Amino acid sequence: MTFARKPYIREKSSVMAMAERAALGLKPNGARKAVMAHCAAAAHPAPKGAPPARGGVLEQLHKARLVELGCMCCDMALDVFTPDVELHHLRAGMGWGKGDWMTLIPLCPEHHRGTTGVHGLGTKAFPKHYGFTEQDMLDKALQLLNITPKGKETEC
Repeated sequence: MTFARKPYIREKSSVMAMAERAALGLKPNGARKAVMAHCAAAAHPAPKGAPPARGGVLEQLHKARLVELGCMCCDMALDVFTPDVELHHLRAGMGWGKGDWMTLIPLCPEHHRGTTGVHGLGTKAFPKHYGFTEQDMLDKALQLLNITPKGKETEC
């Protein structure tokens, strides 16, 4: 799973747009709005079939950095770099819901959805098979990104 980096462009609020049009002496008629919307869409077209971007800039940056790390399971178990990854939410200790975007782990398709992966083996059999847990993989990923995991801050 790859994430394309897109420039962050802050959209003007409708109040600001109305104020700018009023300052220029323009009337907010329907034809002008249609032309402005068409020009804005032509300037930054979204790829066909792409889902809308979710989250903020920090979340998208964090996901892009995780993808660049490669599969954590391949790295820890086999000492191999696997570039094609999917982002997995940490399940252990999260209850019925998913964690936030800071609990994402980059895994290759086999270690994510495959028979020897987290979803294939389950949360109990995965650590028995590999000798490390999802939390260990998350900690290593955050360590490689120079991010201190929550609850592991050290006092100076």
